[in-house]
Amino acid sequence: MLKSAVASLRKRVRQVVRNKRGFTLIEILVVVAIIGILAAIAVPNVTRALQTAKNNADAANIASLQNAVEMYYIDKGTWPEVGTRFQTVLVNEGYLKKPVSPPQGLPGSYRLTIDAQRNIATVTRQ
Repeated sequence: MLKSAVASLRKRVRQVVRNKRGFTLIEILVVVAIIGILAAIAVPNVTRALQTAKNNADAANIASLQNAVEMYYIDKGTWPEVGTRFQTVLVNEGYLKKPVSPPQGLPGSYRLTIDAQRNIATVTRQ
């Protein structure tokens, strides 16, 4: 009795495994084509979003540095050093926690320039 039940179960398993069918080549090609179309749409959007995020981070860094320079001027009555070393002065005086660099992938560094009349200081990335 037990032998016949085991034999019957084995026979049934073989039938299920034998009748199992896989994907056809056309089905696989259709899926690959759909994935390719989705990738073609998504990759440019992701790239654009990354560049926008870098530009926004750069603008935020410049605004933060500009505010620190203006607070320094209000407190000290003079501008910090021009050029790229102004961040060291701002950190040493406590106006910045640490030096700021442009987001990865954007070239250059932040620079402080002061107009000829010494009225306006501007932070830019060069």
